[in-house]
Amino acid sequence: MASKPIDISFLKGQGVDDLLVVFDKLDVKEQKKIARKMTRAGAKVMLNTIKSLTPIDFDGERGGKHLVDTLKVRALPRSRASVGAYIRTGTRAELGIDDDAKGYYPTHIEYGFTRKSRGGLTSTNVPAQSYLRAGFDIKNPASFKVMGVMLFKELKKRWLAK
Repeated sequence: MASKPIDISFLKGQGVDDLLVVFDKLDVKEQKKIARKMTRAGAKVMLNTIKSLTPIDFDGERGGKHLVDTLKVRALPRSRASVGAYIRTGTRAELGIDDDAKGYYPTHIEYGFTRKSRGGLTSTNVPAQSYLRAGFDIKNPASFKVMGVMLFKELKKRWLAK
């Protein structure tokens, strides 16, 4: 079964429209190679912003491995259908969370949570401190620009190799 061509039409209007035409004419295997590099470069731009927006701790202290230290860019698993990269948070073990503990620290910070008293009679809402969504919203244009530059470099490299 042949793979479908990679769709990078989200870069239209970013000043690389002529390059998209050339990209579409490439073999699917070459498209995937270029797309992997492009998405990783774009994700790294977002990662730096997300790290700067990630709260250190509620009390401001920093000890051991914290959420900022465990954020990483990873490639999507290879498949015929998709190519890409994602930003992942640390595992429970990396963050120092006990296996039997309820909840997951990165999710609580991103979406907020309700802290109940021991008796369960009162509760306090802890508001969300969105760092992932905010990082994506802030750096989307810059990420697209980096991806466009990477597309240009990769196409130029392949063009000069011929």
